[in-house]
Amino acid sequence: MDFFAQQDRSRRKTRLLVFYYILAIVLTILASYALVFFVFQIVQQSNQVEQVTPTYTIALNNATLPPETINLLDFPLLFYTSLVVILVVGGGSLTKTFELSQGGGVRVAELMGGTKILPNTNDPAEKRLLNIVEEIAIASGVRIPSVYVMYADSGINAFAAGFTENEAVVAVTRGTMELLSRDELQGVIAHEFSHILNGDMRLNIRLIGILFGLQLVAWIGWMLIRFGFLSGGNRRSNNGKSSGGATIALLILGIGLCIIGAIGIFFCSLIKAAISRQREFLADASAVQFTRSPQGIAGALKKIGAKHIGSQISSAHAMEASHMFMATPGMFELTSLFATHPPLAERIKRIDPTWDGKFPQNPTRTADYHEQQKSLEQRRQQSPQPAAGGNPPARDFLSNAVRLTAASVLGSIGQLQLNKLFVAQGLICDMPDLLKEKAHNVDSAPVVVYALLINPESEVQWKQLEYLGQQHGPDLVGEVRQIMETIKTIPIQARFPLAEVTLPTLKQLTLDQYKFFRDTVVFLVRADDAIDLFEYTLQIRLLRELDVHFRLRKPLVVQYHSVTSVMKHHIMVLSYLAYLGHDTPDQAAEAFQIGLAALNTKGNILPRNECTAATFDASLQELGQASPAVKQKIIPSFVACIAADGKVTVKEGELLRAITAMLDCPMPPLS
Repeated sequence: MDFFAQQDRSRRKTRLLVFYYILAIVLTILASYALVFFVFQIVQQSNQVEQVTPTYTIALNNATLPPETINLLDFPLLFYTSLVVILVVGGGSLTKTFELSQGGGVRVAELMGGTKILPNTNDPAEKRLLNIVEEIAIASGVRIPSVYVMYADSGINAFAAGFTENEAVVAVTRGTMELLSRDELQGVIAHEFSHILNGDMRLNIRLIGILFGLQLVAWIGWMLIRFGFLSGGNRRSNNGKSSGGATIALLILGIGLCIIGAIGIFFCSLIKAAISRQREFLADASAVQFTRSPQGIAGALKKIGAKHIGSQISSAHAMEASHMFMATPGMFELTSLFATHPPLAERIKRIDPTWDGKFPQNPTRTADYHEQQKSLEQRRQQSPQPAAGGNPPARDFLSNAVRLTAASVLGSIGQLQLNKLFVAQGLICDMPDLLKEKAHNVDSAPVVVYALLINPESEVQWKQLEYLGQQHGPDLVGEVRQIMETIKTIPIQARFPLAEVTLPTLKQLTLDQYKFFRDTVVFLVRADDAIDLFEYTLQIRLLRELDVHFRLRKPLVVQYHSVTSVMKHHIMVLSYLAYLGHDTPDQAAEAFQIGLAALNTKGNILPRNECTAATFDASLQELGQASPAVKQKIIPSFVACIAADGKVTVKEGELLRAITAMLDCPMPPLS
């Protein structure tokens, strides 16, 4: 599936959602107006009409007519009704959306009762889950998301949430973590990563906010009904007579609002169902394509259908987010027009046509974590080829130079590919235990990054180590040296994934700790007054995301919709890349023209003194605000420039991955 087409399709779905939302508000206003008009007539005709008429008269600035002469279209009444509906529905939606935006996927996970798994957990089931998430994240080029477990839920379910890929989280139930085999759990996680890559998450959270606003009308109606029943028999007028007309009007108003609230819920449920059902089929297919194991995701779905398991979620907010889950979070599966998920049997049949229609009776707890990891390693050693064909495992094709084409890069962006999964599994399994342990510990993860930034073959390392000693003490310097020695034993291809593994851990730092860490990274990078390609790539891939996480930088939003609008920034980035990858001005100019030709346009390379790291970073920031269609056009230009000399080193390839990541176009590892 084309990543850029999926991003545009997701944005079109957002526009469709806005259309339905506006339509729902308009219909709610008209229905509310009709209800208020009808209720007012009842009040006017009641024996106690004089007690409520003045209020209405004041509200309408003395525009009230006698009951028998009131027109069906009362503009003041329509205005005030519209204002109230907009304030209630729009205000509720905005408030809920703002609340969710402050925490992104983390807020949703917490609302569902999720608890974050610490990267250095010792629980075998949690370690297995984190290991699978890391593998799939590295294989797809997505930042490693935080992982949450809903421990109160023994059924099988999962979801991915977040406004952007940078703040995405993956959450699973305790049953998912404990009852599924490694292949089944891998299928479930691949299913959720498909939602991340297809741009579904932002739409999902917006749906939660919008549904909340529309539900407020029904909630207010319910409160009016309760108030009417509780106070109807007790209220008395000033002359001691029962205010029966007002009570009846209040009850009618409450019942009417409940019915009107169903209008908004109808439209929101309709679009949730229409969008979610097709996305679930797509995510199932992506999981099968990625893992080449139909029995993985199919096995998980079959266990959901088991009599004593299901997919129930105990959180009171579960139905608000029903469209986000892998399976229906209720007690049973709806098959009507409003079901947010396709029937379970239909999903299984699409994946496994040979299925006999029988669900397992008593699924048991999966094998021990260590046994499964040992089995995985044995399979990697004994099976150099994937079961359904494809490329050999990572260790067989990790080299110091790769061949890239624009078509291959665009084709890989946002895709789940089996051969990339083997690359990721190889990189993680072959990584020394010391490095994995340090990367997952909040106290030592910054030290891993420091060690990665120090070149043991450069004289400037002494300046860097001296700075670390002054700022952090001699013990940290000793730890850095130990990690540096271990890093020497891994290939350069494994160093970037090692840095990525530290990201979820680094997000546990306090703001002050992060600022101190950030200052240290910047010093280490600039210590020799020249930014090395590896250092720069590592810096932008780490600090850009962490800056957004710690709210030191705002997330990028789309502002540019044509190549022309970003051409000056594109030329700056292209010029910088041309100088960075070539030794002479003539070679750089030639590479620049080759890159520009990929856009079928002409121009001149900028002077070298204008192409600084600062100007490059600023221009890349602007390009990150381009639409997916524009990014799809400019990325081949960068590929052509980098590959102009006929080869792409691993460092150049990782820089390209960093650039695409900053453009929110995740690119898998090079192979």
